[in-house]
Amino acid sequence: MDIWDFDRCTGDFSNLVHIDINDSAFAGGAAFSLTGRYLYLSSVNYIYQFDMAATNIDSSRTVVGIYDNYAEQGFHQNFYLSALAPDGKIYINCCDGSRYFHVINSPDSTGLSCDFIQRGLPLPRWNAFTIPNYPNYFLGAEGGTVCDSLPTNITNIQNQLMIILFFLIQQRLICMSISGMKKLNQH
Repeated sequence: MDIWDFDRCTGDFSNLVHIDINDSAFAGGAAFSLTGRYLYLSSVNYIYQFDMAATNIDSSRTVVGIYDNYAEQGFHQNFYLSALAPDGKIYINCCDGSRYFHVINSPDSTGLSCDFIQRGLPLPRWNAFTIPNYPNYFLGAEGGTVCDSLPTNITNIQNQLMIILFFLIQQRLICMSISGMKKLNQH
């Protein structure tokens, strides 16, 4: 796995951190916690947590999930793609078909306190090889720089409500503002 710093003004990548993942995984997914403090890597049979604030990111590696060998109708329910959702949780799908997503309930918590649950979200239908992919609408303007990577004249996005997003998660409608993933209302 390669982790880079990215300069939104210049488009330059710098400060490469390379981490070997030697567990024979052929594919996987990655997702940051809401604050960006932790990076989660799903690697078929393992879920790893990395502390992005650590001096040595590789040495902060913690296994927070191990595939329990559960299969349903011949489909292995291991780990594949992962995504941070608007509710602040990280959802992970399976390499095969599944009626579940795995869930990291508290991604900004250290180690096992992140509360990883295998098959934690039952789905209404079978899912295979995909997970919802949302652009980072919460990125906001980059302060303290002469350039801004967003074509907007908004100077302080934290105090303005611009876009309201609606998501259906576990049969609940979640309404959220673009600023800081703040829950406005739940029905």
